Amino acid sequence: GSVNTFHLVLWVILIVAYASFRYVRATWLLRHSDQIRRIARRPWRLALGSIVAALIYLVPGLMWSMHGDENVRLTFCILLTGMMWGGSTTLASVPPAAMAYVWTVALGVAAIYGIMGSPALAVLFLSLTLSINATSLGAWRRFNDHFRAISRSREKSRIIELLRELGASGSNWLWETDAETRIVSMSDAMVAAIGICE
Repeated sequence: GSVNTFHLVLWVILIVAYASFRYVRATWLLRHSDQIRRIARRPWRLALGSIVAALIYLVPGLMWSMHGDENVRLTFCILLTGMMWGGSTTLASVPPAAMAYVWTVALGVAAIYGIMGSPALAVLFLSLTLSINATSLGAWRRFNDHFRAISRSREKSRIIELLRELGASGSNWLWETDAETRIVSMSDAMVAAIGICE
């Protein structure tokens, strides 16, 4: 009863429309994986999308906080804090998008605390935002390290497999050197061609 029902329904429709658009786009991208690399090269677009999402959640909260009572304001602060945590976790693999989302929501929540006449809560909330940022960046670093380790492992496995195939075929000269560039092992084909015994 604190908020106009028509405005509330309009807000829900906007959220559903935006979520549906994002779902359709994500489904399309899964079928057109070549486009993912193109999008990944433009992180500012992802950041812009995050800001739009944050504003969809934030603007009605700000408007209703200006005209509503303390319960409406506090409810939105709690709701938006949860959404900020969720967004930082979901977007952790794309730091520009995560930072854009988190700070857009954070500034809005701080503004609501300002409207409530609680600048101390606004400052406390912004310090919480710094903590969320640090956590999000840490998650991104762990994700990147894990992804690189998997990539290196796959690449190394593939190289070893190729070297084994080449060595087994006997059609190529393969050798291994140590740190001082001394030959430590040679393929059978190379040993036979040079005419030496291992």
